[in-house]
Amino acid sequence: MSDLPDLTVEQVLLNLKNGEFKYKEKKGGSSDVWTTFNEIIDTQDQSVGFVICKNCEHILKHNYKSGTSTLKRHKCPVNDKQPKITSYWSTKSFPTTAKDLTTKKIVNFVCKDLQPFEIIMGQGFREFAQEMINIGSIYGHLQVNDLFPHPTTVSRNIIKEAESLKTKTARILKDIFDLTGGAFTTDMWTDDYRKISYISLTVHYIDESWQIKEQILAASKFPDVRHTADHIKKVISNILKNYNLILDSSIKRYMFVTDSASNYIAAFKGLNHIPCFAHR
Repeated sequence: MSDLPDLTVEQVLLNLKNGEFKYKEKKGGSSDVWTTFNEIIDTQDQSVGFVICKNCEHILKHNYKSGTSTLKRHKCPVNDKQPKITSYWSTKSFPTTAKDLTTKKIVNFVCKDLQPFEIIMGQGFREFAQEMINIGSIYGHLQVNDLFPHPTTVSRNIIKEAESLKTKTARILKDIFDLTGGAFTTDMWTDDYRKISYISLTVHYIDESWQIKEQILAASKFPDVRHTADHIKKVISNILKNYNLILDSSIKRYMFVTDSASNYIAAFKGLNHIPCFAHR
């Protein structure tokens, strides 16, 4: 499921209207109810926790834990001639002058702040820009200095968001590993300039829609100790503990894939470990 905050039906409608959300046929759903409903997803093809009726386009909250009983009780309006929600939507076209001004401001932004050209293609940047347009359409002309937060506020909220995301991810992974299991990949590298070592851990699993998912659990500085098997195993174990996962040889639902370095092979001795084919 998408890592979005709790949404309202009104917010889902707005995101559908502005193209941030879309809907598609539910994959892997065994219930007959999916002949009537489509799943609403974000730009990363992740479910946002809502579905939409194919007939009347009524939106209902739904996730794989809640079951389909609510969806089965849904009754479409008797009046088939009632216009659908999407019939009121229209695609707006912008005049050339507006596009030229936008391009000019983006060029100015890239040059003044020394940003890469590709920044405008980033999903985060586009979501931010779309939200600014939405806010302007609702509240009218605003001064950006009155709207934007202080950098310290941004920093604090990033920490809060990271903790919230970690908690949500931990719940998802607990369900996944209790039911089926998954795999982890990990690697280490050293910054040639500052000679600082880093380690990463990524989880790979199949979600309830039978889609392969992967998520980086950590990409952090390795402690200032030798890269021995014991130290590697301890760091990996601590990362897993942050997500309420325990590194234990008795757990057969964990699979680890690493390169063939001797310290990694020794670190995962006794566990389900597969050397990466590309590193053999």
